[in-house]
Amino acid sequence: STFEDVVLVSTYSGSKSVYGANSVRLGQDDNCAAGGGGVDIYTAGDFSSAANMEVYGTNIFVGGEVHIAAKTNGVGGLVLHALGDIKLTSQASLGACIESGAISSVETAYRIAK
Repeated sequence: STFEDVVLVSTYSGSKSVYGANSVRLGQDDNCAAGGGGVDIYTAGDFSSAANMEVYGTNIFVGGEVHIAAKTNGVGGLVLHALGDIKLTSQASLGACIESGAISSVETAYRIAK
């Protein structure tokens, strides 16, 4: 499945409140071009994805946890905010939009708070 130019909101606060099936693509694979195609997900519960998810220009805000399964690929522009844990399994490829000029400088920050 492919989702582009989407805002998804779920008030369900349970596990897998929003679930991405195997090989789901969130956002437009547009080489980081400006002007849309992204996906915004807001949920009171957890976000989970099966293997082989692709993510481009996506914001995920959850009241629970984020679980991203193996072999996540093609990631160009991903923002994760979770009140719970963020769990990534093996073989994930994460990247930023540097070559296109969409980002003039890159700062990677990890903040762990309990």
